[in-house]
Amino acid sequence: MDWKDIPSEFRFLLEEIQKTCPEAIIAGGAMRDWFHGHTPKDVDIFVDNNFNFTLIPKLIENSQDDPSGELDDTIVQSITFGGYTLPINIVWCNKNVKPMERFEKFDFGLCKIAWDGQTVIEHPEFLWDAKYNLITLRRATSIEMLLKSLERYKRFTAKYPYPLMIPHTLQLPLEGV
Repeated sequence: MDWKDIPSEFRFLLEEIQKTCPEAIIAGGAMRDWFHGHTPKDVDIFVDNNFNFTLIPKLIENSQDDPSGELDDTIVQSITFGGYTLPINIVWCNKNVKPMERFEKFDFGLCKIAWDGQTVIEHPEFLWDAKYNLITLRRATSIEMLLKSLERYKRFTAKYPYPLMIPHTLQLPLEGV
């Protein structure tokens, strides 16, 4: 995939965010859906803990005051951006985790695709799942995470009716189960 094929809205949005957070990336579902020709439900932009969205006036006008959710080492805040039609989630990576480090921690191979403003990053695990029409669980460090991932898999099957693969090499947290 060529970055020139990225939707212009994605390019503009990331360009604005990178004015205050050069390491920001668009990753996960929106990129996966774009790659496969589906309409994404939202756009997730991963930023580092130092990102200050108040420096971008277009983001201030319509942002929510409080974060809307939490994921392992991240905080998610939904915003609107000018006339952009898809919901936008700013995903703050905390604990000094950089956006590309968070990308490496995604649970499913099919979600490991990102765009950093210059390059479409297709992780080998993404390419494997895309080539063979699979959804491979690549990470589950706790029972809670495993259950969340399995719920996500159920949602994925609406767009991607692919089988779930759990490699025998994956260390599942099954103590006490």
